[in-house]
Amino acid sequence: CGDNHSAALARDGRVFTWGTYKDSNGYIGYSPDLAKADKPRRVLPGVTARAIASGTDHTVVVSADGYEVYAWGCNESGQT
Repeated sequence: CGDNHSAALARDGRVFTWGTYKDSNGYIGYSPDLAKADKPRRVLPGVTARAIASGTDHTVVVSADGYEVYAWGCNESGQT
């Protein structure tokens, strides 16, 4: 779990998140139309995940084969 969001990995490798992501300017949200998700939303459709991790305002997913890494959220500290 992050500061304002949660993430879950289903047994079949689907990834779900809910809550919101924030930076120093406020909510950065999921999309321009959705700042907060009040129920689990599937993310990365078509990707089967092996592992997930969350920080304060970011989420990282490792694909089932271990060759792909997906990350999103706040980058106000210049992470790469």
